Amino acid sequence: MQDALPLAGTLVALLTALSLVRLLSHGFDVASQSIDLALLIGLGVATVAGEPVGVVADVLHQGQDLLVIRPDRPGAEEVLVPFVAALVPEVDVKAGRLVIDPPPGLLDLGAVG
Repeated sequence: MQDALPLAGTLVALLTALSLVRLLSHGFDVASQSIDLALLIGLGVATVAGEPVGVVADVLHQGQDLLVIRPDRPGAEEVLVPFVAALVPEVDVKAGRLVIDPPPGLLDLGAVG
């Protein structure tokens, strides 16, 4: 088992390098550890349960970056979702989607009627 320990370190370094290449190809800035938020506009949005929500229409830069999500529901108003890891656990620019984990009621704020 101890013979495998040096290989484990090599594997971690390789996976880290591959992750970095993936992040760089998606607009991730290593120096500031951020992603170009303009790349998020137009991405499809779904919940962690896989339910379609809508499309990222804009990103507002207030005290906290906010995703403006235009819901798929006809007549529904746009919803603001803070761009934080707890609420946006997955962003895949290449696949054209991001996943949100909204607290109860957040998506109902833009509901009609």
